[in-house]
Amino acid sequence: MAGLSPATPFFVAGNEMPRTVLHKFVAPGYHRKREDTLKSGSPPPWTVNSVSNSVELVKEHSNEGKMVEAYKPFDQMPNGNDTCWSSSISVPTRRGTFSEAFRLFGDMINSDLVVNENLCVNLLKASSSNLDVCVGKQLHARSIITGYVAEGRVLATLITMYSNYGLLDEAQCLFHVSLPCFNVHVWNSFISATVSNKYYEKSFTIFSDMMSTGMEGPSESTYSIMIRACALTGKLEYGKLIHGNIIKCGYIDSTITGNSLISFYAKSQNLEDAKTVFKTISQKDVVSWNAIISGHQQNGSQEDAINLFRGLLVSNLVPNRISYLCVLSAISAISDSKSGKEVHGQVIRMGIEHKTTLANSLITMYSKCREVNKSILVFENMPSRDIISWNSLLQGLAQNDQLDKCLELFKGMHLSGVEPDSHSLTIVLGAVSSYQSIRRILRKGREIHGYVVRKNIHELSVFNAILTMYSTSRKILVAEKIFNGMRKRDTYSWNSMMDGYSMNGYFHETVMIFLDMIKQGLEPDHIGFSIILAACGRLASLPLGKEFHAFVVKWDNLGSKKQSHLSITNALISMYSKCGSISDANSIFARITRRDIFSWTAMITAYAHHGMACEALQLFEEMKADAKEPNSVTFLALLTACAHAGLVEEGYHFFTSMSKDYYLKPGVEHYACMVDIYGRSGQFEKAEELVETGISVFEHEKSSWDIGHPCRKEIYEKIDELDAEFRQNGYIPKTEYVLHDVDEFEKEQILSCHSEKLALAFGLLQTSSRKGVIRVMKNLRVCGDCHDWMKFASQVMDREIVIRDSRRFHYFKQGKCSCGDYW
Repeated sequence: MAGLSPATPFFVAGNEMPRTVLHKFVAPGYHRKREDTLKSGSPPPWTVNSVSNSVELVKEHSNEGKMVEAYKPFDQMPNGNDTCWSSSISVPTRRGTFSEAFRLFGDMINSDLVVNENLCVNLLKASSSNLDVCVGKQLHARSIITGYVAEGRVLATLITMYSNYGLLDEAQCLFHVSLPCFNVHVWNSFISATVSNKYYEKSFTIFSDMMSTGMEGPSESTYSIMIRACALTGKLEYGKLIHGNIIKCGYIDSTITGNSLISFYAKSQNLEDAKTVFKTISQKDVVSWNAIISGHQQNGSQEDAINLFRGLLVSNLVPNRISYLCVLSAISAISDSKSGKEVHGQVIRMGIEHKTTLANSLITMYSKCREVNKSILVFENMPSRDIISWNSLLQGLAQNDQLDKCLELFKGMHLSGVEPDSHSLTIVLGAVSSYQSIRRILRKGREIHGYVVRKNIHELSVFNAILTMYSTSRKILVAEKIFNGMRKRDTYSWNSMMDGYSMNGYFHETVMIFLDMIKQGLEPDHIGFSIILAACGRLASLPLGKEFHAFVVKWDNLGSKKQSHLSITNALISMYSKCGSISDANSIFARITRRDIFSWTAMITAYAHHGMACEALQLFEEMKADAKEPNSVTFLALLTACAHAGLVEEGYHFFTSMSKDYYLKPGVEHYACMVDIYGRSGQFEKAEELVETGISVFEHEKSSWDIGHPCRKEIYEKIDELDAEFRQNGYIPKTEYVLHDVDEFEKEQILSCHSEKLALAFGLLQTSSRKGVIRVMKNLRVCGDCHDWMKFASQVMDREIVIRDSRRFHYFKQGKCSCGDYW
């Protein structure tokens, strides 16, 4: 709005209004000569004898949609009457049939009647809603000729009309020409124009000017407009001041202002204040109920939203389309199938089940409730569908792992002549990305990529989806090519590339591209931080992880609007755990005030991998007391903890509890843990029973020290030195861990070349002058000989050693290990 200034009207009206534009609305047969009608014979029994009766008949027939009958009063009247015409034209305007309003106006022009103020307002409203600027300007010219432009209602409607056209300069011109103005409708119209066009600060300035004019004061509509502006700008304190003025002016019981206040407080996340206002409205309408239902839904109180909808049902009011849309959103959010079916039944009884927006919401609701077959039925029974209908079902099929049906529906869009939009393409590409291991599916994804290229589609969201598809399909080089060729990138693009590197094991590249994003001037979001912290954990690099933790803290403190995301905090717990610092992980967890299931699971997993079974099981009990339901990952962590501590009975309890108490189906990894638990305790028959179910449970990767290491000679010399010193202190090699058919000397040589020993020797060479912790990451389970060797190393060298193998963490200190020699 800055830069707008008062100006004179932008056109000059002529002596006669042009008829070409308005008369295009006049259908053939509508122009009838009055004298022909009067000569046709005696009038029917219901001949109108007064103007008032004529007006009532016009309203009655027009409201019933009987436009032919509505003409008869005019035909029977010996003289035209502008009041009767104005009344007739107002009806189609209210009903939204604007072309009908202009057809009637065309007839009125032929009758040479004078346009009155009411008719001028109705026609301007019709023009505004019809978004025909040429017609609007002609009506403006006629209002100048007739002098009605000086009337408050006409001027206010003209301002609204130009605002709807997006011509805010013209709207401001009219407003300033009217000053000084004491008509509240004019002020409301211009304030509303600034809010509608997102010039919010200007609206606050105009409101202040209005308060200082000395006029009677703002109306209910004024306050409603300003409350809406406060909601859109997040000005909570300003909104509360206006609320105070509303109370002073005696509008607190007003339905209009009350509804606005409910929406304002709900959008400001002040649900209690919204509920208080709702209770104070003595005459609630359906908008009041919709506002409070929507407010609860938007603030995550889905059950309360559903209960409020039930309250609306028992009131004397009838729910409208918006009511059903609000409650269906709440039902979808919590997958409440039972309530969803109840609402669907009500929609059918109301006879509005075929309304497109409602049907779209029903499709989404059933999909979220995992009853996608019902979504398909709703879709198939729709008399008319829009692109949102197709996208809703595509999304539902994708979310319910119905990939083949999703692709089939996408193909059906083409056959039906419906052009997929960017959202359609993003949904299907996302579905393909979920099945990256199947070549047939990836081939479909490539076909969609080809379609995007042929159609010359350049929407960023589509290319982000293509990038994700290739990066999750282990086609990292193709993903790089897509990424480097993108005309524009957003944070999602960078996150997708980072995630692709991380998923494919390129952790150093993950870190580098994150740093490159920072250099490009882009600000990372909580997803980007979660990805980079996960990469630090996979690298087991505690110093790097701490650096990024500091980065997170700095990012969080940059501005008051930024808030730390729980996902980042959860990622920090996992990162510190995987880097071997359980104390840091515990410290982060302790500072979380509102924990979700992922917070609890991350900490339980950390305890499990560090051999702290008692702490893991105790934390699980605390989680249940916090009313959080475990997921399959939580149970995997519990079973891992039991396996490391030899807790057979507890492990079996958790394994059976998954399906019995929480309806979770055990996966391969859960069976693997149970086999491990039974095997360690010597219960081989039970272990064999699980193996015979056909589940493969053991899979290892082999790794070896790089023979081309530049310090190879020094490392092996250090190994020999340490080996000799440890033997003097009682170390005896456990050659039974060498399965090769060679003599004892060669077996001892093989043991001395195990990767964790070589890594420790290298660490001691690099930190000979320091006494810090040496951390080693290994992708295989540590053998018994190396485990004993590390205990001697920690005692003889007086160093703390942390080894992360494929199973857990081992803390070696003063000749002892945290696992208690059970791993």
